[in-house]
Amino acid sequence: MKKNYFYIFPLILLINNCSYNDDVSCNKKNWQLQKQDLLQQQKWTAKGKIKLKTKDKSYMGSFSWQQNYNSFSLNITGPLGIGIAEIKGNNKNANIYFNQQEKNISLKYFMQTELGHYIEPKQLANTLIGMPQTKNTLFRITYPFKESNNDFTTTWEKYSCFKDIFRPQKVHIQLKDQKDILIFINQWQLN
Repeated sequence: MKKNYFYIFPLILLINNCSYNDDVSCNKKNWQLQKQDLLQQQKWTAKGKIKLKTKDKSYMGSFSWQQNYNSFSLNITGPLGIGIAEIKGNNKNANIYFNQQEKNISLKYFMQTELGHYIEPKQLANTLIGMPQTKNTLFRITYPFKESNNDFTTTWEKYSCFKDIFRPQKVHIQLKDQKDILIFINQWQLN
């Protein structure tokens, strides 16, 4: 039985090295080329989990963000895949449609009343694809990378290599009043 462990250990090391080499392929492309690739990706889908934490409550669900040039659609589902809300709009304006309500409200109004701050859809999309407003090109390799403005702080905590471009896997947005949005992206698709 002990001999089996002797053969399994090198296999585990080989698998780990292969996954590491995928990340190394992204390092070879400089940031300017990666930024051009990201800007050219106008149609993409990101899927994963999202968690909203406040001082008193915590909400968790799954999400699917579909970007189609300047328009986007974000579906949020809860436990057992039950639909909670759908957000549709463009880079400047969006509406949120709750499954329990017949009418929709603006995303801006919802975020300001519930979170205390509005993050524009374009800024959220840039956060998802991993395009911070920085000239620091090492942020993709030396994560976590933190970027702050007056109202909130974004931390890209983990990246992975997807088709020669670094894409975020874990993003943490800290808002005022101890409110946090945690985003875990487990699937990327270029349309």
